[in-house]
Amino acid sequence: MRTRSALEVYGGDAGRREGLGASRHATRGSAGHAGGAGHAGGAGHAGGAGGTALEAAGAALARLAAVDPEELTDAAILARLRRLAVLANRVQALISRDIAAAHRRGACGTDGFASTQALLRRRLRLTARDASRQVRVATRLAALPATAAAFAAGEISFDHAAAVTQVRDQLGPAAVAAGAEKLLLEHARERSAAQVFRFGRWLAEHLDPDGAEQRQARQFRHRWLDVVPTFDGAVSVQGMLDPVTGELLRTALDAFTAPPDRPEAVSGAAGADAERGPGQRRVDALGDLCRAALDASAAGTGQQRPHVTVTVAWETLRGPRPRPARPPVEPGVAAPDPADPADPAVALLGAGGEPVSAETARRIACDAGVIPAVLGSAGEPLDIGRLTRTVPTGMRRAVHLRDRGCRFPGCDQPGQRCDAHHLRHWSRGGPTSMENLILVCPFHHWLIHEGRWSVDYHPASNTLTAARPDGRPYDLTSGPGGPAP
Repeated sequence: MRTRSALEVYGGDAGRREGLGASRHATRGSAGHAGGAGHAGGAGHAGGAGGTALEAAGAALARLAAVDPEELTDAAILARLRRLAVLANRVQALISRDIAAAHRRGACGTDGFASTQALLRRRLRLTARDASRQVRVATRLAALPATAAAFAAGEISFDHAAAVTQVRDQLGPAAVAAGAEKLLLEHARERSAAQVFRFGRWLAEHLDPDGAEQRQARQFRHRWLDVVPTFDGAVSVQGMLDPVTGELLRTALDAFTAPPDRPEAVSGAAGADAERGPGQRRVDALGDLCRAALDASAAGTGQQRPHVTVTVAWETLRGPRPRPARPPVEPGVAAPDPADPADPAVALLGAGGEPVSAETARRIACDAGVIPAVLGSAGEPLDIGRLTRTVPTGMRRAVHLRDRGCRFPGCDQPGQRCDAHHLRHWSRGGPTSMENLILVCPFHHWLIHEGRWSVDYHPASNTLTAARPDGRPYDLTSGPGGPAP
């Protein structure tokens, strides 16, 4: 197998690009000296010089901190920000150099630690992940002198150096010697660390196609996924996906991830929705994906895929909305079993019988298939009835045609991501009619049930109003024909 030169792969003008990069390197280095930011690299060569230099650096930082940024002009504060970032990179480079020296000597033992990582975790209060990353980058920079020099000059950040060292592990020393490090540094001086890493992966694919196939095969063999319930009833999802499956998942999540609400929606339910972080939005998108998959029929079989089941007592389903307080447990009297099917205060989710609140059961039952059953004292089924949809297909189509999306004021989720909500729950005598049904997205369906918000539909004007849990009216109204623009 022929290993191609990195410069050859990148293109015929790579040499010219490299020259420009070197020119920029020299210009920035001279600018740094002219700006008065002295080298810290010469500090600590002998005796107490290192301590003296650190004291001088601390005094200089104190003088910098004494300058109020509010008193600076916009141009001055932005110029200061750029120079501080260069200085921060240089300080981090010194830290990495000292970590490498301490690790090489085994200095951690003199302080009573078994490893450099353990010392960093305790003395610098780093997480285990950050401590390992610091040691990994520091020890690999010795094999990347150009990267170490750029890092020491403040031209690249620690994240850039970490990306280059990680790519170096994939490329191997031969590719680095063939010019790959110079190309990576050129990208690091102009682009983000994530872009440097992606470019490094591109180099690895083109320099060693056979090795790339082996890496992908290894990634596929080592794929795994765990979905484990936690002690308090949540579900932990951890895993490692191969690139193809991972990209498929990311694309699907992106398609189902709602963008943040408009800037003007900053209060009430819309504000609560806007407060969801990216991770929470991905969780909600994953739920939408699962619902869409479970609602689809199995290809060629005509059978419906398995759905989530909830076992709930009829008294609980049709009971009052506020959960009644349980009587205190007296000494010597056994506490009620939280998974007892005879306990009307809980519903049981899934085959494992995870307890959920009665209001959660009502939310799920708003738009579900209901199978009446008579259970014995031990929860065993004695009689099973026929499944009945709480919202028939024809009625659902009519509600979709009218609402077209989530009717909660300020929401713009499309109809295919929504549930049919009974304004007056069917278990309490509410009819399954157009006047008693609205479409709401999963988030606002949760807000109405568990979040204790209330909504009122006005059929004459086809408008919907909402009120907060404390009864105060919401300041947005859902107009006719779906959510307002």
